[in-house]
Amino acid sequence: IAGIVSYRVDGLEQKLTTEQFNEITEKYLNDLDLRTGKIVSTSNECGKVIDNFKCYMAITMNSKNAMEAKVNDSVKLRISNSEEYNAKIVQINDESGKRTIIFEMDKMTEDLINHRKVVVDVIWLDVSGLKVPKQALIKENGLYYVIRNKAGIENKLLVKIKMQTDKFAIIEPYESTELQELGLSSDEIKKYKKVTNYDEIIINQ
Repeated sequence: IAGIVSYRVDGLEQKLTTEQFNEITEKYLNDLDLRTGKIVSTSNECGKVIDNFKCYMAITMNSKNAMEAKVNDSVKLRISNSEEYNAKIVQINDESGKRTIIFEMDKMTEDLINHRKVVVDVIWLDVSGLKVPKQALIKENGLYYVIRNKAGIENKLLVKIKMQTDKFAIIEPYESTELQELGLSSDEIKKYKKVTNYDEIIINQ
């Protein structure tokens, strides 16, 4: 059998299996009485072979993103404040207003071999761009603009919204091909001014 040989055995090998995904809930996990960060002891009597190309993490949550998540959604997991790993939701178990979501990762890390319970951040959205307060956005005819103040001269700049929350938005300038798709003329595209980092943006009160 191909995989990583480990002699860290804790007796839960038959309780935490892929065949028991339907049973894994917050209560089920709490009853295991696991302590965060505790290292699994090394056994002198037996070992196990671990599939180092696939592992699963069960996390109980009740956040808005968690309650709206669906099987096969892709996310990123940050384990113990270190690296980020791609993951996919393979099981969702609802229980008393919470969800225990089981994520599949395509890599078994040393941290996960040594521990049963670790600190994990679920990154639901991974969006890059410029962050501006939502009050800085102006919407006209279905398009969004911001007012830039540069040396006392104000310009209304067309921007693309990549993500919005109740308080802020992630924006970026349009590419030329996107401006063409929006129906701008060649002359308008040539005169198009892009919003950039450190621009002074006016907030509308």
